[in-house]
Amino acid sequence: MGSIQIESKCPSCGENLTFNANVDESALAPNVHAKIRPSGSVLVYKITTDMMKAFITQKAKKYCPEVKVDLIPKYCEKKRRHKSEPHRAYASLRIAFSEHVVEKKDDMGWFGKIGESSENLRIQPAMFQNLFQMYRYDPRNIDAWLKSYKNLEELEDAFGITEDYINELKMYAKPQRIFTQNKEPWIIFSAAAENVIADMLTSVSTQKLIGRIEIRDIYTISDDNVEFLIYVHPQDIQMTENSHVRQILTGGEKPKK
Repeated sequence: MGSIQIESKCPSCGENLTFNANVDESALAPNVHAKIRPSGSVLVYKITTDMMKAFITQKAKKYCPEVKVDLIPKYCEKKRRHKSEPHRAYASLRIAFSEHVVEKKDDMGWFGKIGESSENLRIQPAMFQNLFQMYRYDPRNIDAWLKSYKNLEELEDAFGITEDYINELKMYAKPQRIFTQNKEPWIIFSAAAENVIADMLTSVSTQKLIGRIEIRDIYTISDDNVEFLIYVHPQDIQMTENSHVRQILTGGEKPKK
């Protein structure tokens, strides 16, 4: 539903009054020659990785107030042979948290385990469930990309996603502990931008996605900031995904060359 503002006057005292009314979005569409109304509406969002970093930082601090967060986009794009070819790109995220997210436990189990450390380090359960687990890549999907030469060829041709790029995703699919030049430990992992976007565009009232999310295009703003152009189709609600990647992996529609 869309919202419109109605200005009126009280018939008794003449005071100006303002009302808000909810109406179907199609009723707000312009009047066209054909006298038809659209069957639905598309919500357009522009989300940058700077915005993602701010969102993730705010969310992480709810579970771990002392945590520091960093985020680096890993951008690639299809090489266009002709200017008339459509722009196609892909971007994943490398998210890093300060070691405040790690807790020491004698009984590790599998939950939140980082590598095979003998120090019995693990990620705090709330952080693991609500950020790491929610945003990470499924390792099975990464393995599927790498096992098929056909998929590798099509992903590179469609988006410039190379085998080296995917191997880096795989390297950090499981959280890793790294050290900065100042010997400061950080926990870093590969995150799917589409998963973060889905979290950002979840309804506050229903805790469900506001519609079918389509990442229409991705552009670089700077070396460390990328912008996602997102279309949301409210009348067609389902889980978010990169439709082009799905088509390639399932053998569906082929990308235009």
